[in-house]
Amino acid sequence: MRVGRRVLVRREDVWVHVDRLAAARTGEPRRTPASDEAAARQHEWVLAGLPADEVARYEELNDKMDAGQHLTQAEQAEMAALADKLTRAATRRVASRVHAARTTRS
Repeated sequence: MRVGRRVLVRREDVWVHVDRLAAARTGEPRRTPASDEAAARQHEWVLAGLPADEVARYEELNDKMDAGQHLTQAEQAEMAALADKLTRAATRRVASRVHAARTTRS
């Protein structure tokens, strides 16, 4: 938009442009509603394959920490062990899916 001799640009347009530049520089694809939905479905799929009781306990400890409550040393150790165990289980689940997808394509 022109105002006298100056060109004014909407702030929203500037942020969209900055986001595009950042995505291009990092090589990351731009997020879209469809990609966000796909990521959410994948997240749910991974969680569905994890032990529900362990996920619930991890979330309980995480919520306690987020609420600013102090975790005991035992709780901190338990949370770290759960995080490690759940991460390894999620990695195995995703790796098996990737392997299956590659095998199917061959």
